[in-house]
Amino acid sequence: MQWGPTIRPTRAEINLLSVVENSRLVASWAGCDLVAVVKADAYGHGACEVAKELQMAQTVVGFAVSLVEEGIELRNAGITLPILVMGPSVSDAYAALVEFKLTPFLSDTRHIAPLAAAAKTASQVVGIHLKLDTGMGRLGIVVDELAQAVAQVDGSANLHLEGIGSHLACADVDDPSDVDSKTVRQLQVFRDATAPFAGRELKFHIANSDAIARFSAPPSELPKFAFARPGIALYGNGSRRSELAQSLRLVSEITQLRLVSEGETVSYGARWVAQRPTRVAIVPIGYADGLPRRSSGQATALIGQKACEIIGTISMDMIVVDVSDCAEVAIGDEVVLLGRQGQAQIRVWDVAKQAGISEYEVTCGISKRVPRVFVGSSSVGSSSVESSSVESSSDV
Repeated sequence: MQWGPTIRPTRAEINLLSVVENSRLVASWAGCDLVAVVKADAYGHGACEVAKELQMAQTVVGFAVSLVEEGIELRNAGITLPILVMGPSVSDAYAALVEFKLTPFLSDTRHIAPLAAAAKTASQVVGIHLKLDTGMGRLGIVVDELAQAVAQVDGSANLHLEGIGSHLACADVDDPSDVDSKTVRQLQVFRDATAPFAGRELKFHIANSDAIARFSAPPSELPKFAFARPGIALYGNGSRRSELAQSLRLVSEITQLRLVSEGETVSYGARWVAQRPTRVAIVPIGYADGLPRRSSGQATALIGQKACEIIGTISMDMIVVDVSDCAEVAIGDEVVLLGRQGQAQIRVWDVAKQAGISEYEVTCGISKRVPRVFVGSSSVGSSSVESSSVESSSDV
């Protein structure tokens, strides 16, 4: 007998309708087209399902990934919009880039010649983008060498320069009113460096989620480029702007109830000691599922729309929740670790702050053993479709 993947009640619910609505809102802020960043399995939200929904909703003009493998996965899932491969690890995958019609975002000129050779072998002309380092100090062609790189691409009959982009380092922390901020300086470097090519039909792009949210409001420091590249904002995170809807719920259920006597301890390290007779709920989710262990002693869970303290050290596979003050609690009751339960909500930001990590780490850290359940999808003609993490493991 083959058992299904959902015996354990722990799951991540992704509301695809929220992702689409967020994309519309972000597009209104950006004032330009969007290329949706769906790298790292759409930051833990399910890249193929998210991309399919956005493609069908026609709210984006393309997608961005970090790895060639991620681009191939999207193509195999039926994604036909342009896919920008933004990471540096193209290795010897030039033929794969050509075969799957992926658009490389090249940050190193040494990739130009072998890519041109692969395109020539396939009798194709491949569109590429060049990545300019405007101050991130990580990837990119230096400003003084941009003209030479453009000339090298132009010199190949099998390559076509489609665009030039860059990456902002501090849009999430800079004050938009600070005219000397790192972001403002990077924008100016980008404008100056690309000015000689303004007469060409090139797509210029630099804005990520935080740049869109923070620097597009009047008076805008954000030029209206061809497209922006939002990632985390599409999923309702990253921006302090409350209009965005968090699209992910991390959910489990109570599997045991027990009484802890006064003076007894709970979980590893005996760090929590009962100060009174305490009724506790055992919930089958832990740090192996993505609940940060370092938030032990600070985290809460929603049960019956009430924030209940997670007590003791968060274990690999389970947590213990104090339900002493809950009027009625039963085995099988829903427990929410991220997202809404009625009027109550735990935001990704809350968990990130408790654990001292970024919001990106929270959703990306939800492991592949947690099944993704997709709701609000118009593409499947029903309210819910489940993707098993057992069957598939599937801003810059």
